[in-house]
Amino acid sequence: MKYKNILQRIDRNQVRLFLSLVFEKPITRILARFGITPNLVTLIGFLISIVAAYLIILDSLVLAGFILLVAGLCDLLDGSLARATGMVTRFGALLDSVFDRLSEAMILFAILVLALKRSDENLIVLSYLAMVGSMLVSYVRARGETFGVSGAVGLMTRPERVVALILGFFLDQIPIVLIIITTLSFFTTVQRVIKAKVQLKEDDQGNLVNH
Repeated sequence: MKYKNILQRIDRNQVRLFLSLVFEKPITRILARFGITPNLVTLIGFLISIVAAYLIILDSLVLAGFILLVAGLCDLLDGSLARATGMVTRFGALLDSVFDRLSEAMILFAILVLALKRSDENLIVLSYLAMVGSMLVSYVRARGETFGVSGAVGLMTRPERVVALILGFFLDQIPIVLIIITTLSFFTTVQRVIKAKVQLKEDDQGNLVNH
């Protein structure tokens, strides 16, 4: 019970702060010293994801997990480096989002290819559903933001999906992880749609009052 209470106190912000202190800031300073740009870090992370996808197709799942972990760390560093060096740009944010979507789709597609090689019908369906769920989570947020709605809510955002996949590769439990990703991704999609509905309704009512 004691350990359970401790774990309940740990939220995303605390984890983020810990990673920032022990990992992001020290490495960010090194990258900045060598003149590495945030966009280059984003590109490197994407290229590393390609290697991870190739290893998945080869059924080298544990090694793929380690490589995907490195790619995920690059995803943490690009934004941190941009803020530390004053190189935050809208194009950089767009590029990061594009490569994030490509990387995730590529990893899930690699699992689909692996499932086809294994003739595993269940894994084929699960990898497809996980891909759809992941894309929906990102799409609803992006679409909502065009209407001025903040969509950064939900249980299964991209960092959680990446961590889940890495654990699945390490533990050789890909089907279970894909079930979790699919279920929570669709749940997160519903969360974001409901939040958007509430906020848009409030905005519409406010516009009527102003008129």
